[in-house]
Amino acid sequence: KHGGDIWFKDTKKFAPVIFSHDKHMQTGNQCTDCHDSLFQKKAGATDTGNAITMKTMKTGKFCGACHEGQKAFTVNGSCKKCHVKR
Repeated sequence: KHGGDIWFKDTKKFAPVIFSHDKHMQTGNQCTDCHDSLFQKKAGATDTGNAITMKTMKTGKFCGACHEGQKAFTVNGSCKKCHVKR
């Protein structure tokens, strides 16, 4: 239901990132808040010319559109909230 969990494994020296659709839905988000403006619904379809990196998120792209410190916790210095060991 709601897309399940997505593991982002290409995180270089950091632990993988888990994205929980359920957790985001429980906070009041709707599918259309992210799809298709920030992310495509099909795995691997998001614009790879603009990779999901900490650098792009810090400029307000992808997760950084909401995780900017006001709407949700910031991507700056909150590493362990997203980077988790399996």
